[in-house]
Amino acid sequence: MVRKTYVGYDLGDGETITDLVTLEVGLSKAKINFDNMTMPDTVTSGRAMPTVFAYDKAGNVIFSNSITDEPEAVSNISINFKRCPSDLLKNKTSRSAAEQIEFIKKFTSYPDASVWPDGNSVEMLNLKDAVITFTNAIFTNRDYANRLKSAAQSGDEIVFCVGHPTNWTELDIAIYELILKNSILGSGNYEGKKSSLIMEAESRAAFLYAKDHEAFGKLQKGSSVLLIDVGSSTIDITAMTAACNNHQYNSGNNYLGARSIDFMIRDWYLKQIKQQPAIWSMFQAIVKNNPTAPNALTLSCRKAKEELYSSSNRMAVIHFGLFSGVRLYEKDLDQMIEDTPISKILRETINLNAQECALMGDKNWKQLFKEFLIEKKAEMTKKKIKVGYIILTGSASKMPFVPRIIFEVFDELFSDSLKYDMDPSRTISKGLALVGPSNEKSKAFQEDLNELI
Repeated sequence: MVRKTYVGYDLGDGETITDLVTLEVGLSKAKINFDNMTMPDTVTSGRAMPTVFAYDKAGNVIFSNSITDEPEAVSNISINFKRCPSDLLKNKTSRSAAEQIEFIKKFTSYPDASVWPDGNSVEMLNLKDAVITFTNAIFTNRDYANRLKSAAQSGDEIVFCVGHPTNWTELDIAIYELILKNSILGSGNYEGKKSSLIMEAESRAAFLYAKDHEAFGKLQKGSSVLLIDVGSSTIDITAMTAACNNHQYNSGNNYLGARSIDFMIRDWYLKQIKQQPAIWSMFQAIVKNNPTAPNALTLSCRKAKEELYSSSNRMAVIHFGLFSGVRLYEKDLDQMIEDTPISKILRETINLNAQECALMGDKNWKQLFKEFLIEKKAEMTKKKIKVGYIILTGSASKMPFVPRIIFEVFDELFSDSLKYDMDPSRTISKGLALVGPSNEKSKAFQEDLNELI
């Protein structure tokens, strides 16, 4: 019987992690045991690494720790590079979405501008280069590759399952898959073993893990689990019954992740150091020498946000290079979130298109998140979907106002109906590792059914 190793690769906008399982294909009653992988630039197994990279003076790819330690000594810092691919197409083509997908799927290598001018905008090429460089740097890291090779030694094939935001279109997924096919994951061989690549919605992956985990309790008959994944760049939402592997309802928002709050903190930090002329002059000198240095500051602000919401005293210190740390208190951050229109932040930082900005108006993150949930609840009500309980996950789920807003919208639920994922950074990667076995079981079931018919 063929043994396959399934690697769940959760390349998130904020953080990245992998998980893997090795199973015999068709074995339906096997207990799932995950291998705790140690990501490059980390020392603890099972811990996500920030999605950021840069180059040292020798031209080698380096990760977050080296970047935050000496932001002035590195170059070309890339952060927040995971974008919705169709937003980055150069021109509005006359082709329909289906025709564009058919065109893209003809290629294994990424076509140049003479063949596909729409797919060669500066922003699209930046996305392509960043995803390929970051992915290759992880999977060719010698220590990481040796660990994966050892974990997969009893398998015949390695299947890389990569997640994508739930609300991405088929066109977005096709472009993203083409990019990944040009990385080491699409080479067909990894460390001497046959390899393949599959794509899956992150919400389905998270649900498969939650279902396998069986730690969230039993569902009442006729009700559904609602999984809300509040990530760095996107929010995914899906409703499923315990009896099925496919969703009843799937939706999301491609822009309402919590990275906008990282940008708010960065702008606030810059206002603080502007009040100190000597420090501000030093910062400007660093940026003049390395124009991407503010990306290292964004990383430091993200870390401070996570520390603030994880600590009991609700305070964090923002560290940047050799500068003295700047304290950030929860009350100051709450005020920022209340006062800042999200459209303004995203227009300035990721060049969000005018149509999306107009839809957001001048509303802050909390207002937009609540409106999003109200809209999705109404859609589920129309479909007669009754929510039994909610699983809250994602890197931004620790922000205390997130569960408060959920209860304001789903006010019919009891307090114990909201289940908190205790390991949100691994929910998607573990679920992605389960996608392969789940698909194999569905395929085997269909083959048995066809034979019976």
